[in-house]
This record gives sequence, structure tokens and C-alpha cells, in this order.
Amino acid sequence: MEAYNIFFSPTGGTRKVLKMLNPFGKEVDLSKNTDIFLKKDDLAFIALPCYAGRCPELAIRRLESVYAEGTKAVAVTVYGNRAYEDALLELSDKLTERGFNVQAAVSAIAEHSIIRTIAQNRPDGEDEKLLSSFHLKIMEKLKSDNPGSVSIPGSRPYKAVKPSIMDIKADKSICTRCGLCQISCPAGAISLKDPSQTNAASCIGCMRCVHLCPNKARDISKERKERIKEMLYAKAKERKQAELFL
Repeated sequence: MEAYNIFFSPTGGTRKVLKMLNPFGKEVDLSKNTDIFLKKDDLAFIALPCYAGRCPELAIRRLESVYAEGTKAVAVTVYGNRAYEDALLELSDKLTERGFNVQAAVSAIAEHSIIRTIAQNRPDGEDEKLLSSFHLKIMEKLKSDNPGSVSIPGSRPYKAVKPSIMDIKADKSICTRCGLCQISCPAGAISLKDPSQTNAASCIGCMRCVHLCPNKARDISKERKERIKEMLYAKAKERKQAELFL
């Protein structure tokens, strides 16, 4: 049996959660185009971030390159301390469609990708202890000859996604055109000829370019960030905890 950690983690929080939940999994990064074939006796922990209560469409599409034949799976959604709404159910449904046998699900918290002061430095030590305990409970269930199905919260049809353009811009006075953002963008939304230019229609607002830029040249506008911050602080100020569904 091979254990896998399969993730889409533009700013690193989702990957960090997954490593705490399953420290020894072989990593597969869905931000890159890849094909992977899993066997029935493998075990896959599969984690996507939650954007506004749903899974990112691009990340869901990348799951189409992951092939399973009844492989046991743990669905994981990671959110920035507001709410995960239908994202975990959506991920579980998609995994089932892809041939996985979803045996457990986890919701967990990581530092918000846009407003970094929300859930700052999470997952932290307290999260790690909780996620480690989840790992033991999941593995205990999987030892059963008849582990049964798992009930996951959420609604069908899923929450409607409102079109939103993040409009990330580069400050050309400090952008060195190093190209790191362009190489790392999972959506291919940054110009190869001029990395200071972003195709707003292709950008998924994952904030990877903002997170990676060595000169802090890229970001959304201060006005937009303040509006998002004001909305989130009303809903995400209380510390939320990871949840396990078996």
C-alpha cells in the first residue's frame, strides 16, 4: 500500500494542514499538470482550499488527472476561519465520481490567503495535535473489515459561485520581472513577456503570486483589501477548530 498526500495549495496552508494530518504521504501537487494512477489498496489524503464556500474550479478540474480504482480516500477542505459551507461535500462528491471510496473527511483552518492577519500562523501547534488525533482515528476506522460510509455536511445543489475578479496588479516601480510569479501561477494568468501583467479573466485569485513575490510587488488594491477585511472580521474573528467526519 502507498499513502499519498494530494493537494492544491497556492499559498502553502493546505499543504501544511495535510502534512500534519498525514505526515508520511507521498506528495502530489495539483497546482502542476500531472497524471497519477492509484491502486485499490492505496490510501489518498486529498486536500483543496475553500474559496467562498466552494472548491476552486481549477482545482476540481485538476482532479480529472487523478485516476483511482476504488482507492480509499480522505477528503480535506481547508478554509480561512470563516466557513467551508459546501466545499467538503463538493470535494467528496467529485472524488466519488473519480472512482475513490471516501472513508473520512476533515475540515481544517489555515491562515487566510488574502487577509493574512485572519487565522494568522495557522495551522499551529494546537491544530497539529488535533489533526494528529484525527489521523489515528481515521486509521483505526480503515482497519475495520466493513468501515462503512461517511456523512458530510453541505447542500446539493452547492452554493452558487458569484463571479469575482480579484484584479491583482504589480507595482512596476519595484517589480524586477524575475518571472517567479509567472512560472508558479497555477492558472497561467501571468504574461511570459511581461510578468507585471495579469490576465484578470484567467486569474483565480489564489494569491500565489502575491505570496511568492520576493519584492512584495504584487497585490490587490488597498481599497479592495479593506472591504474584504471588513467583511471577514465580522465573520471570522472567533477561532474555529478542525472537524472530523467518519
